[in-house]
Amino acid sequence: MLFFWYKLEFLLGLLSHFFPLFSPFVIALVAMISSIVVRYYNIGAPGYFFFVFACLLGSFFPFQLQDYIFLTGLITLGTIVANCTAFFYSLSVIYYFKNSLPQNIPERGNLGFDVIVVDSMIIGIFVGFAVFFGAFLELERSYWVACELYCCYARSEFAFNLA
Repeated sequence: MLFFWYKLEFLLGLLSHFFPLFSPFVIALVAMISSIVVRYYNIGAPGYFFFVFACLLGSFFPFQLQDYIFLTGLITLGTIVANCTAFFYSLSVIYYFKNSLPQNIPERGNLGFDVIVVDSMIIGIFVGFAVFFGAFLELERSYWVACELYCCYARSEFAFNLA
């Protein structure tokens, strides 16, 4: 399921080339939706960072229109290889550590509407504003503004959840 999200968000980033003024809104929407999905399913680190990063890369690099399908296919192949690698790694861990007892999974608690939806909307607004701010300042690689904002927020969030 995750490789579908990577493809979709990279493709949304690519499609934002047609309407460059809507690029901050598209990236903000991707940040908000990916944050809601990751928080709802309690997915741990790195969380929603790579989803937004795929959308940022698709929206900021100057790709030609005829390459969109090829690039989406490359993202698909990359995620399939990553999933196969993770599967074989999990098999090797099960094989090598089959005599050890499994550890309990720690409870993360029930996140409410405030944390899942409202906080995700705030994240999306600030990421979209960071993309707009980087474009307004005409920075050469302005996608790093939103990426750094997202990294700082994800770092503080995972440090808070571990405490």
